[in-house]
Amino acid sequence: MMNTSPEPPLANRAPWPLFIGLGMALVVPAAVIGYSQLRGDSSGSTDVGALQDLAELQARLRPIPACRVEYGVRGGRHGSSSSVRVWPCGAERLDFVSVKVPEERRTQDVVFDLVRESPSEPWQVLVDKDRVAFPSLKRTLEQLAPVLVEDAPKETERVRLERDALSRAEAAREDAERARREETKGSYPSQ
Repeated sequence: MMNTSPEPPLANRAPWPLFIGLGMALVVPAAVIGYSQLRGDSSGSTDVGALQDLAELQARLRPIPACRVEYGVRGGRHGSSSSVRVWPCGAERLDFVSVKVPEERRTQDVVFDLVRESPSEPWQVLVDKDRVAFPSLKRTLEQLAPVLVEDAPKETERVRLERDALSRAEAAREDAERARREETKGSYPSQ
């Protein structure tokens, strides 16, 4: 005969299902928010890139060799008014270059993203219209356009050359290590 003990009263049971449910209720929203910030999504942002008042700026910004540009401090987490983050088309989220903004062209309290799928497309100009006045946005874009058009290609190329040099140096180190191991394999006499 099998000895079975009665189930413990509810008060004595482990509350694991409750802990798991509460944990999911807290973790899932935090993860979604964190992922959207990592991707650079700006909740509350509106695309104002098609406004006629920005047509001339769209033409001036078109030659930038990038598909994403971020400017401004975002809730203290990242961003700056002293530099602009620029992502070449096809770059990973962490593969941006920073373009330094001269002090006289910096603007405080203006935050925006420029986004497009390819260099042949116009920019989406994403901005929180409740926090950034249009005249401030337009003035900031006008101040940054020459810096971006002139310096973004140079900085992108400089970073590319630097990464290529690092890759070549790493490949040379790996080749040298592989050759050393091959040389070492047969270097001892037989016993």
